[in-house]
Amino acid sequence: MDRLERERRALAAARLTGELAHAGVVLVALPWVDNSGVVRTKAVPIDRLERAAAWGVGASPVFDAFAPDDTIVTGRCAGGPVGDLRLMPDLDRVTILAALPGWAWAPVDRYTQDGEVHPQDARGVLRRAVAQLDDEGLTAQAAFEIEWIVAADADGFAPATRGPAYGFTRLVEKSDYLTDLASALRKQGVRVEQIHPEYASGQFELSVAAEDPLAAADTSVLVRETIRAVTARHAMRVSFSPKVVAGGVGNGGHVHLSLWWDRRNLHSGGDGPCGLTATAEAFAAGILEHLPGLLAVGAPSAASYLRLVPGQWAAPFRACVATRTARPHCDWSPAAAARRTAPRISR
Repeated sequence: MDRLERERRALAAARLTGELAHAGVVLVALPWVDNSGVVRTKAVPIDRLERAAAWGVGASPVFDAFAPDDTIVTGRCAGGPVGDLRLMPDLDRVTILAALPGWAWAPVDRYTQDGEVHPQDARGVLRRAVAQLDDEGLTAQAAFEIEWIVAADADGFAPATRGPAYGFTRLVEKSDYLTDLASALRKQGVRVEQIHPEYASGQFELSVAAEDPLAAADTSVLVRETIRAVTARHAMRVSFSPKVVAGGVGNGGHVHLSLWWDRRNLHSGGDGPCGLTATAEAFAAGILEHLPGLLAVGAPSAASYLRLVPGQWAAPFRACVATRTARPHCDWSPAAAARRTAPRISR
């Protein structure tokens, strides 16, 4: 990051500071998601945002080695306590938090002190993946379904609703809570597509509109933390755990993902299974091929594997999915699929 870029960032932050102060913001949270899927954060007063935007806020690389229970692991790629990274706020995503008066939110990119993106920065990894798609002339759209369970503030995590699965009774019981949540998300610029009671006791789910992958990931974090804040204000507890209680279903974290070429959705209108084009088949096959490795970040806790079993509203059988969607004689490389598909697409 050169001097001109730092000056540009400082100027943009200075402009934002006035707007934030006028809206009553006192502090700006600077969150990032670590390798275990936990949202970590630091924060700065708004009069330090300009400095943070230009030079970042210090953070140890040891967070790369944190497990979900805050124990620290060791390994060839794990960070350590020596050295320092810089948290650089993404000023384009600064959001005033409707459920946390006096606070704003700006997800960060983690940089080395040399001004390069940290190799294990999650947003940086996602940007590189998006750039690889762009090299093939492709883009992606993504959106998350977020499930959570609310409980009365008591030992044992007793569900805060008594209504049946998907029942209207739950809306009656928690109408004010859901209204406050929807209002907070709307004020924060999050477009909610739908919200409804889910299967497990005390469980709800909401879906948001599709965005580019990086924006979708940021929105997922923002929605979860908004749910957490609104739930606390209603004197309840919330859990996003894949297994809240041993005998319960737990929460999923489903992602809707589509591949696009020149405004055409490649997941429809093709001659493959379920209308997939050859490129979309290759894309899906690549995800299925790497799914065991992706579990390290998609299912990082022990509770995740209590849910990845039959009868728990999960998808534990990768081979069944692969058999339904894959054509074994195809060359599944994205480049090969793109070459097959490209001539058939009108620009």
